[in-house]
Amino acid sequence: MRVHDLTTLAWSGLTPDLLARARRRVKTVAWVMLVGMGLGSAFDLVYAALVMGEVHPAWIIGSVVAVLLSVGLVLLERNQRISHLTVLRAALAYEVVFCFFLAVLIPWFTYIETGGVPYVTWVTPLIIFFPLIVPSPPRTTLITAVAAALTRPLGLLVLELTLGIELSASQ
Repeated sequence: MRVHDLTTLAWSGLTPDLLARARRRVKTVAWVMLVGMGLGSAFDLVYAALVMGEVHPAWIIGSVVAVLLSVGLVLLERNQRISHLTVLRAALAYEVVFCFFLAVLIPWFTYIETGGVPYVTWVTPLIIFFPLIVPSPPRTTLITAVAAALTRPLGLLVLELTLGIELSASQ
């Protein structure tokens, strides 16, 4: 092994070949999220316009932010001057940021539509999905999953403090 490879292994916990594979998987996840969020956002906007008769600005802002987060990860992964380790770290940060985004916007959208906050969001499936696709060392996976899981109560707190949405203890 070269010195650079040993340094990478020491800092990431993954061998250089695993980091290269992780980068390719980040690319896959980024594109899946981009297409999924693009189609999901388009569907939500059409649904809001046709069924509800209005498109709340939150839906537009949420759609733009979701797509921009995913575009950012796609562009970061495509830049070959950025190391595999940096791309992996950015993808893990993306997971946490995207979970926070979901933890705020899904309850907010549901509250606008129904007057209530859902018990579940897409945070949990994303926490499960991400490490199945993008490999990272166990400790890093655990830390990322815990940080992502904490976005749900944090998102509800943000909604309560900033928008005055009343939450019961069961939510």
